[in-house]
Amino acid sequence: MSLEYDSPEKLYDAFLDGILTDRSSRNSVLRVFSNCLGDDGEVLDEMCVAVRGHDLSREDFGKTHQGLVLRDIVDKLFGKVVVKKVEAVSEGEFGYGIDDCGKSRLRRDYDVARSLFYRSGQDLLFETGSCDCLPIARVVEPLFCEEGIYVQRRMAGVPLLKYEDRGEEFALRLVYSVVLLHSGLKEIRSGVVDYKKEFNHISGLLGVDLKFPFDFVPNGVVHNSLHPGNVLIDLPDLTFLDFELVAKGMKQDDFIRLFNGPIRFDVDNDFLLKCYYLFNLNPRRFSGGQENIAGLRNNVLKYVGRLDGSDKFQKFMFDYHMRRVPLHMWAHHHLTGKGVPNTQLDEVVDATFQAEQYCGWWDRRKV
Repeated sequence: MSLEYDSPEKLYDAFLDGILTDRSSRNSVLRVFSNCLGDDGEVLDEMCVAVRGHDLSREDFGKTHQGLVLRDIVDKLFGKVVVKKVEAVSEGEFGYGIDDCGKSRLRRDYDVARSLFYRSGQDLLFETGSCDCLPIARVVEPLFCEEGIYVQRRMAGVPLLKYEDRGEEFALRLVYSVVLLHSGLKEIRSGVVDYKKEFNHISGLLGVDLKFPFDFVPNGVVHNSLHPGNVLIDLPDLTFLDFELVAKGMKQDDFIRLFNGPIRFDVDNDFLLKCYYLFNLNPRRFSGGQENIAGLRNNVLKYVGRLDGSDKFQKFMFDYHMRRVPLHMWAHHHLTGKGVPNTQLDEVVDATFQAEQYCGWWDRRKV
């Protein structure tokens, strides 16, 4: 995983600790900071020299003129950039079975964002327009990554976790944006998720020895960590963050983590799944000629009723419910470790039951 300096105080401490001042890459990092700060950039360089040369305690240095100036500049810098550094990945961390190396995770985060940003010009979209028009999915702008430090531009928006709109229109906007993200990711060169390794690891966390339930075949390049904290809302834009676990895998995983996690929407989940399935088949087909979310919804409704008899959709739903099993198992371990009462094991049971309802496609394939 990567550690984000998520407050001005933590970023200030990083300067005092030498994390951003005593590195061979210091000049490169400061050059990026200077570009963001303008005239304050040169002053920041002087302050870093002062940090390296002082022999005062941290508290005493903070009271000096240099310390006060540095804190003021860091406050400004925090509003412009996000700074991350490599952090060790614990066994209980999500995605440990995908990549357990903090260094490669941070580098992948930068590389994927850079590829998406410079190929698409930041926007992953099929239509543009005002707030009432179809959504624009965006990616962060990566600025620098070297020696375990990753700097990206701070993007506007409220984390989905704190966003209060749970209505149908916004949910459809979010579903469509995930499709745009997956469309952009399909050109990314990546590894492949080993689902057997993942399942065995999660089973081990729970102290149980379970048989790997199903041999999943990856259906695309996916985010793999698309929880509500990794989406920023600034309508009409939705910005996606943290690409450290991107790999070929099951697209259903991104849907599960986003729509079946800590937040739920005031919309039937199966309807959203059908919308995702249809959008994913051909995003331009369903957005063509539509000027807003309502038009997009009306276009989709023409086809939703036809899906229940489709073997391909049955398989999509079977895979969706089977992927719920290990993801809810991990969530149970994660929440229990934090002392949070939860019903994640009930979700595992429900997922198993629901998967059985979609087994028809498998039987017919054998015939």
